[in-house]
Amino acid sequence: MWHHTQTTNTVNDILMSTPSLGSWGRTPGPGGGLAPLQEFMISRSAGRLRGAHIYQDTEQVLGEIADDQGRGEQVRNWFRRPGYVPESLFYLVAGRPERILISSMEERVAALWPHSNTPGM
Repeated sequence: MWHHTQTTNTVNDILMSTPSLGSWGRTPGPGGGLAPLQEFMISRSAGRLRGAHIYQDTEQVLGEIADDQGRGEQVRNWFRRPGYVPESLFYLVAGRPERILISSMEERVAALWPHSNTPGM
């Protein structure tokens, strides 16, 4: 579960790290094409993201999309300045990632209101 959480937010970690990257990621491509975020998620990243190199691989794919738009150098510069902190690193720096709890809504309701007759409990 933790691995899935780390890998699903990578592209957003990168694109939301600066206003410039965020704007680029949401703006439709030339000629009304898909926005880079959509293109990344729908087709370009499929089968290309390795768990141990998820940020490097994500940057590579985003860089290729930027190259296709003629903006490769500009976008790669945004990756470097001011840079970004991976969300998974945030949890480690903030303190105890083992305290991140994963549960269903039913389990949380039952824990708060044990006599609520929550379905499935």
